[in-house]
Amino acid sequence: GPLGFVRLLYPPPAVIIGKPILATPIVVSLAIPAIEAVDPEIMNLARTLGASEAQASALVLKEASNGLFSAGVTAFNRTIAELGVALMVGGNIVLTTRIATQINFDMALSLALTIILLMVVFTANLIAYILKRRRRP
Repeated sequence: GPLGFVRLLYPPPAVIIGKPILATPIVVSLAIPAIEAVDPEIMNLARTLGASEAQASALVLKEASNGLFSAGVTAFNRTIAELGVALMVGGNIVLTTRIATQINFDMALSLALTIILLMVVFTANLIAYILKRRRRP
C-alpha cells in the first residue's frame, strides 16, 4: 500500500500503533459531550475570580472528569475487544495467525490466554468501577 515503505505490516509495533488510532475516535466522541455538558458559567466564574485561561480550562476538565474517565474505560474495552486491527496489521494469514494456537491443537494454551485476557479486562473494569464510586460526591 501507500505506507509500505514503513514496513509495519506484520510486527507487534504495528498493533501497538493501531490500537491508539482505533481508540482516538471513541475517546473524542465521548469526551466532547462530557466537556460540553459542563455549565459554561463555571468557566466564566473561574475567570471572574482571577483564574488564568489554563486554570479555568483545568477546572472544566475536572468537572467533566467522570465523563472523561468513562470515555477512557470505554476506549480500553473497545481496543481489547477489537480483533480487526490485529488481523489487518498482523497479517490475517488463514490457518496461521488467525487460529495459531488451535491449529497446533494447543487448546490448553488457547484457554489460558483467554482466561488471562478476561482477568485483565475484568480487573481493569473493577478498578474503574471502584474509582468511579469513590469520585461521587
